[in-house]
Amino acid sequence: MSFRPRAGDREGPRHEVGPSEFLAASIAEGVTRGGIAEVRHSPTRRYRHLYDVGLTDGRRVIVRIGLPEERAAITQTAFWTDQLRPLGVPVPEILARDLTSLFPSLVTERLPGSRLGRALPRLTRPVRGALAGTLADQQTRVARYPGGGRFGWSSDPDSLPHASWSACLTEVVATNAPWIRDAGLGDVAAMIDLRRRFDRTAAALDAVVAMPFLPDPATASVVVRDDGQLSGFVDIDELCWGDPRFAVAATYVALVNSGQPSDFADAWLALSGQARDGLFWLYAAIAAIRLMGEYGRIDLGTAIGFTANDKRRLKRVVAGLVAELDRFS
Repeated sequence: MSFRPRAGDREGPRHEVGPSEFLAASIAEGVTRGGIAEVRHSPTRRYRHLYDVGLTDGRRVIVRIGLPEERAAITQTAFWTDQLRPLGVPVPEILARDLTSLFPSLVTERLPGSRLGRALPRLTRPVRGALAGTLADQQTRVARYPGGGRFGWSSDPDSLPHASWSACLTEVVATNAPWIRDAGLGDVAAMIDLRRRFDRTAAALDAVVAMPFLPDPATASVVVRDDGQLSGFVDIDELCWGDPRFAVAATYVALVNSGQPSDFADAWLALSGQARDGLFWLYAAIAAIRLMGEYGRIDLGTAIGFTANDKRRLKRVVAGLVAELDRFS
């Protein structure tokens, strides 16, 4: 095996043992029986040890490696791949899995294209609309997965944590508020004010039926081809049971936060037969709080640079979402 890591691809201090581009190359070579041309360290906020491996024959694979304490996440990704592919949901095919080694790993196909958040600005409005319709259809497929009438984010469909959707959302706010506060990222009072607004939508929240859906913002979890066609979903290690509009709201927040037009989320919502009512704006405000919490997850190594401009921008985003919510009160 001989390859040269891409210039600039650094993971910090090197260790003799552990996830690295060299371990990824070795795993990929053993699975594909091909020569290794390059290994690109491509971490995401959720997966620190993700490698895009190019072979000398032109093939590419993704190697995901976990530390021992990340074994559960690797296992959950394998589980949901096995569950979703039979439903017709395009998640990457697993070429090999090793869930028992000291450093568990998955080798999957590399979906052609790029993440939606990067691709969206260059897609035409009609193409964005067609893609939004495809995502609405895909969430309908995911909704076929069985559930026990309970709510919440979970990697285990038999252990959903909440008896009501309102309890699930309340926990989201309560869980993220300390991370936001401890990292100095925002005004926790705004979180408390938002919780008080739950009372105004209590009846509607209690009427929500628990439906399974892919909960992550599409900007991060969806890969599209150059022509804007859906390539597939990546980094799926859990589902949420509740109102699928939460995923649309989270995507709306991601678009607004990055300064992109929100028409993609608008089209997705409309093609799902749903509306921008008070619940949608409540979901969007809570999704913004989850986003702020991600900035502060120092405990999981997912904290990212947070500048004064970031703080002002997200504060404006949350204030705008709460103002929209109040229009329906």
